[in-house]
Amino acid sequence: MKGGDGIVAAISEGLAMYTLPLRLSPGEDLRASLDRFLLERGLSAGQVLGGVGSLSAARLRLAGQGEPQQLNGELELLTLAGTLTPEGAHLHMSVADAEGRVCGGHVCPGCTVRTTVEALVLALPEHRLGRVHDRATGYREMVVLPGGTAQEVLDFWFGTAGAPPHGEVRSVWFRKDPAFDAEIARRFGTQIKAALEGRLREWDATTHGTLARIIVLDQFTRNTFRDSPRSFEGDALALEAARALVQRGADRTLNTVERWFVYMPFQHAEDLACQDDSVRLFTRLAADAPALSEALDYAHRHRRVIERFGRFPHRNVLLGRPSTAAELAFLEQPGSRF
Repeated sequence: MKGGDGIVAAISEGLAMYTLPLRLSPGEDLRASLDRFLLERGLSAGQVLGGVGSLSAARLRLAGQGEPQQLNGELELLTLAGTLTPEGAHLHMSVADAEGRVCGGHVCPGCTVRTTVEALVLALPEHRLGRVHDRATGYREMVVLPGGTAQEVLDFWFGTAGAPPHGEVRSVWFRKDPAFDAEIARRFGTQIKAALEGRLREWDATTHGTLARIIVLDQFTRNTFRDSPRSFEGDALALEAARALVQRGADRTLNTVERWFVYMPFQHAEDLACQDDSVRLFTRLAADAPALSEALDYAHRHRRVIERFGRFPHRNVLLGRPSTAAELAFLEQPGSRF
C-alpha cells in the first residue's frame, strides 16, 4: 500500500494519521526543506519522527542562548525530531563531528545537507497547528487551531475571497488529477468521513456552510474515492442539503460559481424528477451568468441519459450492476461517460 491508495485506504478505515518519507540531497537546507515539505502537501500539521544523514554545516541554538552556534565540517546527523506547522517548524537535532563529539540543540536555518538526510514525517491531517508569539517565553509557540472548518473547504475549492481564482471556473474541478485527489484526501479525509456519517450538520447554520458540506459530500467523495463505488456514497446527503437550500431560496444569495455546485447533486441523481430540477436550475444559472452556459448543456445531457435508461450506464461496472445491450451500445459512443 503506497501513495494515494494508502491515503484512501486509511480514510476508509477511519484512520487519519499516515507517514511520509523524505530524502534530502546535497546542498539543501534542512529546516527550509521540512517547511516546504509540509506546504507542498497541503498539510496543516506534522511531526518529524526521526532522521539520519550527514551535514556540512549545522546552526544550533543551545539551551538558554540567544544566538545559534555554527558548526562546520563532516557532521553525522544522529537524531532529529520536531513539530511542523504552516507557520514554521520547531526542530531539535544532535550531530557528531569527526572526533565523535556530540552537540545538540534547536535547529536554525543554515543546516546544510552534505550527502543525504533521510527523515520520516507523520502527517496529522485531522489537526491544524499554528504559531503565535507567546509573551511568557518570548518565542512563537505552537497553538492548536480549530480544524477542518467549512471556510477551509470553500477556500480550498473556490480560492480565497478577493484573490484569484475566487469566482472563476477552475479546470482542476473536472479533470482527473491524482495529485489534486490526493491533496483532498490528505487535507479533508476526516471531514469526508464525518460528512458521510451524517455529521457536520452544524455547518448548515449558514448558507455557505451548507455549500461546504455539499462540496464535501458531492465533490470531495468523487475525487477521493475516484473509480470506486464509494464515490457516490455522499449523493443522497448532498441532494438533501442542496434541496433545502433551493427550497428556501438561499441558493440565490450565492455567487454564480457557488450556485453551480449547489445544483450538481440534482445533476448526479439517477432520478428523472431531480434531472428536471437540474435543468430548471441550470437554465436559471445560465440566464444569470451566460459564461456558464456549458453547465446547462451538461445538465441537458445528464437528463437525456436518465430519461432513456433511468440510470447512468457508466456507473454499472463500479456498482456491480449488469448492463443491458442498449446500455453497452450507448457506452461505445463518444461522450457517453461523465
